[in-house]
Amino acid sequence: MKRFHFVLTVLLLASGISACDSGGSSSGLDPEADTRFINAVPDSPPILFRLQEGPTATVSFGQASNLFRISNGNDELDVSYFEPDGDEIDLIEDETISYARESEVSLVLTGPLESTQLIELENSEADVESGVEVQFVNATAVEAVEIYLVRGSANLNGQSPLAALAPNETSDIVNLDAGDDYFVVATDGDSGSVIYQAGPTRLQALTRRLFVAIDYFGPGGGVMRVVQVDTNSASTLSNEALPSEFRIANMAPDLADLDVYVNDTLTAPISSNVSFARLSGYSELLPDTYEFIVTFPGDPATVVFSDDVTLVPGESRTMVLSGQVGDASLRARFVRDDNRRVGISAQVRVVHAAPSAESVDVYFLVPGEQVDDSVSVFSNFVLLANGVVALDGGDYDVVFTREGEETILFGPERISVSPGGIYGVYLTDAPGGGTPIDITLTDDFQAAN
Repeated sequence: MKRFHFVLTVLLLASGISACDSGGSSSGLDPEADTRFINAVPDSPPILFRLQEGPTATVSFGQASNLFRISNGNDELDVSYFEPDGDEIDLIEDETISYARESEVSLVLTGPLESTQLIELENSEADVESGVEVQFVNATAVEAVEIYLVRGSANLNGQSPLAALAPNETSDIVNLDAGDDYFVVATDGDSGSVIYQAGPTRLQALTRRLFVAIDYFGPGGGVMRVVQVDTNSASTLSNEALPSEFRIANMAPDLADLDVYVNDTLTAPISSNVSFARLSGYSELLPDTYEFIVTFPGDPATVVFSDDVTLVPGESRTMVLSGQVGDASLRARFVRDDNRRVGISAQVRVVHAAPSAESVDVYFLVPGEQVDDSVSVFSNFVLLANGVVALDGGDYDVVFTREGEETILFGPERISVSPGGIYGVYLTDAPGGGTPIDITLTDDFQAAN
């Protein structure tokens, strides 16, 4: 009989959903107020917001629920999250939230997770008669953030900030002319140095826009970015001045080493001598569309594979190359890497990169547990399929089996993971191809060695 030893939070590639909402008014009265939930806790898993007589939403970091129409009056707010073993942990219980008639209340949870704070941002309902209304929240740990909205360029000469905010502070609403040529610039209020820039971006007439400064975990060493919140969701700004970064995972078993070039510049590789079953380091690039060209090492004239991908600001990508040169079956998948650490759990990415293995099921077993006594974390994983699983810290036995069977292709192999860690497990062929199937452990697994 199958039995669960723990509940796993699985974040699959291309899940596409950041906040799940279920809503309604908080009583049988006619709805007369609006509310939304925003998760700005930098090390959090998805956060569950629940009004006891109203809507419920699960919101990922840097995201917002839609704007719910509810009844005015008082309601009780509960906020919680789930640990990987399925236990629900309360952050806020029975917090009274007052909704005045014709009000709009944004509930912003800031962090870190061990000491969260709730910002209640109450305004009158948006009824913009001219221009556009903007408001700002500093949900970062930056001690002093000054935020500018500048038309035409990011030049701050002669400009004054629209908001100067300490952590967890909010600004008043500011009315501006609508336009599609605004640059959003944030400076460190102590040093005056620019710490974020985006634009041009559009501010649509007769709307209200909430800008929330959140912590940033992407390439370039920045400390914050700004998301814009509208009636439906939160999104990053257009044309952020943030770099991208790229690395390659050589999982092609008959390609002992490789070089990678960008576009048609074949004079200097961006990554060189990347051995089989190894990953290169990250290379920082400006956001753009690139052709990545793979060659034999030191031989740029012999191209074995190429593919195009668009890198967006603040994004880290891994090009996972698998298949074989010999039978012209090389193929690649550009995986988006999330390098934000979640304080309560280890984030483990699993990648099927073994051409000879066909479809597989993936297990993370508690030591002593057997495949026939457990349930797979991932099933029907085909070549280059990948996904992320959240695990409690501790020891696990990794096992790969044939899809739908208990025939073990690899494992069990013992691994140890820690809360807040970021790990990679790549299923690979043997050098040259075929069996014995093996795994390559990456990221924090390597740091621990």
